[in-house]
Amino acid sequence: MKKITTIALFLLLGLKMQAQISYEGSGNYAKLYDLTYDATVQNKLYAITINNHIVVSLNNGTDWSVLYSHPDTIADLKLTPGNGALSFTAADGLHFFNLSTNQISATYEIPANNVDGANPSYLTGYDVYDEAGTTIILNTSFGVGLDTQSKIFYTNNSGLTWSEIYYTEAYDTVFINEVAISPASPGVLYMSRGFGKLGIIGGLFVSKNGGVTWTEQLPGVILGPIAFKPSAPSEMLIGSFISFGQVPENIYKSTDSGNSWNTLNVPFTAGVLDYITDIKYNPINENKIVVTEDNQILKTEDGGVTWTGVTYEEDDLTYYFGLSATYNPFNENQVVFGTDQYPQVSNDGGTTISQLLAPFYQVTAVSFAQYGSDKHLYYNSQGGYSHINYTTGVNSPFSLLGPNVFTSLKIDSAADPVVAGRLFNLYGGSFTGGTLRVSLDYGVTSTTLLNTFASTIAELAVDPNNSNIAYIVLRSEDNTTLFKMNFTDPTNITSEEIFTPEGTVVEGEAAEKITALLISPDATTLTIAKGITLYKSTDGGVTWTTVVTSGLDLVDGYDLITDLVKNPTNPNNYMIATTVGVYSSSDAGATWTSVLPDARVSKLKYSNVNSDVITAVVYTGLGYNAEVNYTVNGGTTWTNIPSVQINHVYTGSVDFGFTANTIETYFSSSDLGVMKMVTPIEPLGIENPAAGNNGIKIYPNPASAVVNIAVNQNFNLKSAAIYSITGQKVMESSNTAIDISKLSNGIYIVKAELTNGVSVSQKLVKE
Repeated sequence: MKKITTIALFLLLGLKMQAQISYEGSGNYAKLYDLTYDATVQNKLYAITINNHIVVSLNNGTDWSVLYSHPDTIADLKLTPGNGALSFTAADGLHFFNLSTNQISATYEIPANNVDGANPSYLTGYDVYDEAGTTIILNTSFGVGLDTQSKIFYTNNSGLTWSEIYYTEAYDTVFINEVAISPASPGVLYMSRGFGKLGIIGGLFVSKNGGVTWTEQLPGVILGPIAFKPSAPSEMLIGSFISFGQVPENIYKSTDSGNSWNTLNVPFTAGVLDYITDIKYNPINENKIVVTEDNQILKTEDGGVTWTGVTYEEDDLTYYFGLSATYNPFNENQVVFGTDQYPQVSNDGGTTISQLLAPFYQVTAVSFAQYGSDKHLYYNSQGGYSHINYTTGVNSPFSLLGPNVFTSLKIDSAADPVVAGRLFNLYGGSFTGGTLRVSLDYGVTSTTLLNTFASTIAELAVDPNNSNIAYIVLRSEDNTTLFKMNFTDPTNITSEEIFTPEGTVVEGEAAEKITALLISPDATTLTIAKGITLYKSTDGGVTWTTVVTSGLDLVDGYDLITDLVKNPTNPNNYMIATTVGVYSSSDAGATWTSVLPDARVSKLKYSNVNSDVITAVVYTGLGYNAEVNYTVNGGTTWTNIPSVQINHVYTGSVDFGFTANTIETYFSSSDLGVMKMVTPIEPLGIENPAAGNNGIKIYPNPASAVVNIAVNQNFNLKSAAIYSITGQKVMESSNTAIDISKLSNGIYIVKAELTNGVSVSQKLVKE
């Protein structure tokens, strides 16, 4: 069990420990999908991110915040009929998010439908008839060996029972592109069909008895999105889908609930795939309809009789593969589009568009540095990097690629913790090779240091006695390499490879990977970690010896050392992170004690303000979620911030900044850009200037025998209680002098009740 401070401790302290979360990335690269206007609240707009978040804007897309975080990837966001909930899919089923309570109100598990049970089913589409979720249709797929099959399920009793109403193997292997329930009748169902492996394609299947029997319309036409006229659902539109030229691109209209269809005269232009992705009626003026397509936005203002369209070229950064549309229910001329690039808004029904900004997109790594009062953050995204200067407030992008450029190459950045403005950037890597470059002006210009096949800057350390000497570990998929860089002559920067001993193979990882690097305060000793072993060198890496450790209970070939840090004020005090927890050493690594067990910690960092403050972060991985732990007493106790409190963020890179009373945590994320969390803390050993105004003063502190409670002259002491750090009451007294000689040494909380009804808490150190 983890050794963490309890909620009771926070209550005793009376502190408002709520962390504040903000999003630091530029808004120019937003990736938002399934944008949906609230039907009843003006200017309220919902969307989902690339991964696992629902975000909301209360001012028509100007500012955004996270509304809900799901542990797994979500998709297909919709506003339910009745407008009281949002529905979406995830790996565990269909969810309803209640907009009044901001909580999940219902979850419908995917019916067990895979034939051999070897592959889990997943949702590819759905429709909901009513807000209560009484009637639902689900489109599911699953693997059978190397093949994929699909089944459609229907319920009219809130999921108590599900009926299998379609199986690809029973219908010529034809897959369903979209499912829909008639808004006028819960038993009338529609399914637009796509390709089949037997050569049969397309058609619209219609059922008037809840899927018991089907009739076919528009045979041979590969179909996609279905739209109903809100005030008269018997009027329907359906669009053609990807057919690779087998059928023409068209929009079809029915005025009799799908019994007969007419082809509309829509001015399509040739694109890449030529398919319709969404059709939306305007809720204010139903004669206005907008259609999104891979290279066009089309609209009509007379119910589909005449159409106009705007065509965008394939390399146009304005609009690229429109995916969805949503009309503002309070402004008939305003429509918001989700695209494969950025979200767009139009104030003239779709004729012209402009980009919506939001700080939510993929960031692969973050690096934070502070030089005096100047704070600098670097983050990697879009194949490049950006620099935030917190003193000036300027966010500067460098080498970023356009949203239409798809590449596996990236830049990894590491800010020098000592030399202001010095930044290391690793470009490319992998089998094509890359370069390590250094900038001395915060990334504006740079110089090539060496060519490498590495893809990640794994470690960076600066010589404590000579800031012109830096050690850097570059990691590729198979191994790592340690280099010594000399910046004494900026016009002739030299690099020297340092050869390191072979480690042990861990969970399939290569033996050559260095997972931690440390330089002693006198710069005479280099210490590295490989596998579960520490190695040290006292001759600059020429020779290495194994560090003999005691108490570091790690299993060779299974566990792994992930980080190693030293106390900035005590050179003998080390902390080490491993896949089984955090250990502390007071003798420079000779002996170790577990201080945070059962935590798969990826990174540790000491505060540069108070060395008793230490952070430990768990990165997102297979089978475990990201979380943060921190201690304000050197590791005696820890506070855990679980995944749910950090928005279930998917992260593999975190960095920290510190003040006297806060921890600033910067997360890279798969979909939230840069997430910053400011956690208020009250480190032990730092005076609280407001304590004297709270009504009591404790002295001496630390104390060994008697502790005195001095009460403000305006009040009297009613009672005092002393609690352990875990929240257990160990003493109680009404006296202002309390004998604590029998208490064990450690940290306690004194809670005083005053005669005016005020309760005041302060820390006490017993020694």
